[in-house]
Amino acid sequence: MTTTYLELINRGAKTYPDRTAIVYQDQSFTFRQVDELSSQLANAMNAAGIKQGDCIALLLNNGPYSVPVDFACVKTGINRVPLNSRLSISEHAKMLRDTGAKRILFGADLAAHAAALKAELPELECLGVESSLDGGIDLVEQARSQSCEPPQITVQGDDVVATLFISGTTGTLKAAQHTQASYAAICKNVLMNVISVEHNDAMLHAASLIHASGVFVLPLTWFPPCSKCCWAILNSKIPMSRPCAT
Repeated sequence: MTTTYLELINRGAKTYPDRTAIVYQDQSFTFRQVDELSSQLANAMNAAGIKQGDCIALLLNNGPYSVPVDFACVKTGINRVPLNSRLSISEHAKMLRDTGAKRILFGADLAAHAAALKAELPELECLGVESSLDGGIDLVEQARSQSCEPPQITVQGDDVVATLFISGTTGTLKAAQHTQASYAAICKNVLMNVISVEHNDAMLHAASLIHASGVFVLPLTWFPPCSKCCWAILNSKIPMSRPCAT
């Protein structure tokens, strides 16, 4: 039977719900809080009209919502397209056109960049994470009134969960996609062949979580010997504000 990304997220949240999962500056989240917050964000996405199978871009630097937003995307059953905040407006516009993404989630520190993207692509719908544009939606604010239970969806192993743009040796942006099954397989490979994690370990994420280091989050979430570990996240640009209460 194929193991899916969603299955590993759900399994991990049940192992040590009261243990610390994330430390960001002076904030911390338990595994239960990460799970509930990601479900609230997923329900807020549904309320905003985002449905399973949609494609949505993420313009977020490292912060307290990095992991909950990623997990929310998986719980909603959508294809997320992380955008490197150091790229230009024209490069981001090309990525959105190539993937067909009509919505973008942006962080408060990247609101001006999101506004410039919308000027380039007027049909783009911008949803803020502790921010909003021209009276638009603040997804975090909307999430506070949502249920902590996840949306009820059925996923398949070949459902696309992420479209990642890489440049390789050519310097030209090109897209690579991960499915529910392939992302779960990466998680298992990390644990079997890359790192050996013990109880009470902490993993420091200094690089952007949209880059390769982001794949190390899930192994510390679901694997029982690792589930007493936590992630310490360094902001990749500008500090973000307080987390939403769950």
